[in-house]
Amino acid sequence: MGYGWVWSFWSIGALVSFLIGYYLYIWNPIIGWRWALGLGAIPALITVVLRLACPSLRDGESPYRVLRMLLQRQRDFL
Repeated sequence: MGYGWVWSFWSIGALVSFLIGYYLYIWNPIIGWRWALGLGAIPALITVVLRLACPSLRDGESPYRVLRMLLQRQRDFL
């Protein structure tokens, strides 16, 4: 199965973010861009917090090493 659904989510997300940004601009052109920038920063902050919460990344391990370890565990499990 392909990953076409991922591209459709990207497209839908871009459309929704454009509509929200346009609405904020129409609502108040002076501060609307600040609200749009702030709303866009929320998912980025959540991602940073979740990545810092990963125990293996706190110990200074490489994310690629962790990925290889998880894939090896999956192979051993199967």
